[in-house]
Amino acid sequence: MGFTAKETGYELTVIFKGVSLDKINNYPLLKETSLELLKRAGFTVLSDNEHIFTPQGYTFIALLAESHFAVHTYPEYNTIYFHLYSCGDKEETDILGGLKETFSPIDVIVRKEPVQVKF
Repeated sequence: MGFTAKETGYELTVIFKGVSLDKINNYPLLKETSLELLKRAGFTVLSDNEHIFTPQGYTFIALLAESHFAVHTYPEYNTIYFHLYSCGDKEETDILGGLKETFSPIDVIVRKEPVQVKF
């Protein structure tokens, strides 16, 4: 029996380099901005959770009806890592633009790939 590959969504990875420490360490800003941009883009946030690491670092995860969104900070490298997996048809353009505007990175690395599942 053969399988057919079907595109079921996309995976977006964004790395912000050169972000100021006052923004990287502003955990409420990271969380509130992420939630607001996700909702504005039409994603349905089902729940969220966060963890503050000692001595530094932060992880925020939002469970979406369309899959998930995560934020990880690396203050020692002035870097924020964002990951969005979506099995829906929502676009991330507004999210990416809003994150850039809020966090003002010096350098941005973006990788977007379609996700295919074999049925």
